[in-house]
Amino acid sequence: MKLLFIFSFLTCYSFHQIDGQETSNQLPVFTLSFRTLALEKGEYADMYIQSDSEDEPTPVFFNRYRRSGSVSYTGTSPLVFFKMEKAPDPEIPPRRIPVAVFNITESTPRSDLLLLMRPNPSTEPNQPEFLVSEMDDSREAFPQNSVIYINLTSLDLVGTVNKKRADFPRGVSQPFSLTPTLNTAILYDNEQDIHFLFENSFEFQKDSRVLLVLQPPKRRGSLRIRCRHIVDSSRPAPTPTPVPVD
Repeated sequence: MKLLFIFSFLTCYSFHQIDGQETSNQLPVFTLSFRTLALEKGEYADMYIQSDSEDEPTPVFFNRYRRSGSVSYTGTSPLVFFKMEKAPDPEIPPRRIPVAVFNITESTPRSDLLLLMRPNPSTEPNQPEFLVSEMDDSREAFPQNSVIYINLTSLDLVGTVNKKRADFPRGVSQPFSLTPTLNTAILYDNEQDIHFLFENSFEFQKDSRVLLVLQPPKRRGSLRIRCRHIVDSSRPAPTPTPVPVD
């Protein structure tokens, strides 16, 4: 089934590449500038995208501890991430194997876009190898001295941040104020019982933006979720001082 999925996916993808002019006439073309971040361990090496503005595939790099450099893409939706498999015959071009897709919508940020990738935990057939989600990484949506929780569990969670009630829906949360000592407690309320999942205090420096990644328990049957943090301590560029005109 997996080989059939790959063949079908490649057939559709190859048609898009070969007959790009017809596809472009039917589907909107997007121009994006994005960075990437890996949320969990995985085989992210040798991954590429194909932009309509480039003749050759563009390599895309993923790191678990810091954002990548900026990557540009021009093309239709979805944005396909693929790996290349060399053929035994050097005269035959490498085969492109799709491993993840990202659906671009009208609401997708065209810049300051952060694409978050992780291995797909699903064991169902016909599923991509990786999952991709998005977040607005602009200073307006994710300001300095704030923290955002990324809930990778399959549950909508609740709890407290510095003793104030907070919601942690699946995916990306709203930003919370970052304090030098950040106290976080996370619970799951199934309307019958309240399950305590996580509690900890973190120390962070001023002028940081922090992502707290909430991961499923490592052991089956455990209720203790895992948490790791990714800190962006780069300060925004100072606002230029207007020069008076005589």
